[in-house]
Amino acid sequence: MASVSFRQGQGLACCGWRLSLRQVAGTLCLLLLPLLTGCQGDSIIAQVGGQSISMKRYYDTLENLTQADFSNAPDLQAGPLALLYLIREAATQQLAQQKGFIPSDDFIDRILEYQREKDPNLDDNIRRGLISESQLKKQLILLYEILTIGADTDHVDESQLKQMYAREKSQLDLPERFVVRMLLVKNEQDGIETLNRLKATGNFAAEAQRERDAPPFDGEEITVSAEQVKQQQPQLYEALEKLSPGQFADAPIPLKQPGAPTPLYVLVQLTHKMPAKSMSYEQVRPLLVEQYLQQAFPQYQQHFYQTLTEYLKGLLAQNKIVIYNQRYASIVLVHLNQLLNQPPPVSTPAPAQSVPTPPSIRGEYRVYRVPMHAPSQSVPTPQTPQSSAPPKSGP
Repeated sequence: MASVSFRQGQGLACCGWRLSLRQVAGTLCLLLLPLLTGCQGDSIIAQVGGQSISMKRYYDTLENLTQADFSNAPDLQAGPLALLYLIREAATQQLAQQKGFIPSDDFIDRILEYQREKDPNLDDNIRRGLISESQLKKQLILLYEILTIGADTDHVDESQLKQMYAREKSQLDLPERFVVRMLLVKNEQDGIETLNRLKATGNFAAEAQRERDAPPFDGEEITVSAEQVKQQQPQLYEALEKLSPGQFADAPIPLKQPGAPTPLYVLVQLTHKMPAKSMSYEQVRPLLVEQYLQQAFPQYQQHFYQTLTEYLKGLLAQNKIVIYNQRYASIVLVHLNQLLNQPPPVSTPAPAQSVPTPPSIRGEYRVYRVPMHAPSQSVPTPQTPQSSAPPKSGP
């Protein structure tokens, strides 16, 4: 995942020192102790519509803020910005509950299972601490809530879903994949010497440290699409095709670099091959539901933003947004009022275009936030399905 304004592995530069975001969060906790109810996990920093926001959740959000998050509100510091996102997320959850747009556990589990099969590197990201399974599920639920609130329905036409499955099955099926270990070396000669040591010891970690390599060229297992490798790095594909599980390529393999005159050289070991896999309708149905709703309601993002704005205005009018951190309370509420009363952006109708793959299955592990600003009011040409009121057969 990401960090306070910077990605995993980076820190906050201050006065010549580099601090990890966990250190920053811990330090902030001590500095702000007099202003807050405490740094225990059950302490409350705010309430939205009667729903409490805990200090633990606040610090988790603070730690995972990214540069993109700050770009949405460049005049805000990290504390108020984190609270602003949490308020919008809590309001989104309340709207989804009121409308009954809560996905079942099985619905979310099937999306996550597909995502893990589509990109087996996801398990490696979980192992490295870049994201947790619970965080992924929360992200998938949030994406679904935004989509269904924006569409104002979770109803789907089962016959059209099956037609969509027939049309897109080749894209939903999983391709053949290679599971490999790769180590970046300085040149061919260095590669040959390193390869001899690797064959003798199998110690990728030691060689990666010697070469000062970083992922994905640090000898950790990664999974790559055989077809993509074939198209982008044909020499690597030819070598992998000939290898049996556990075998090394006989020599360093050159990898083409876009726009660079010289290639990179890597050592490669094939761990195993994952054959292509046909996905059944039931396995991918939740993904089809998301795509169906996106196509049937192309303006769902605009409608979601309008619905959320009106709901937040109502909460403010009833004094149902309470921030207990007095230092941040006025800053957050003033900024929230400004956001809720900003005029919508004006744009011309957008040309017809295909609906993108739902973001929940693209393997993007950054934190997804409730939109801070109104989306452009473009009017894409509706795609199939065209019904605006499909019969009920919910997820």
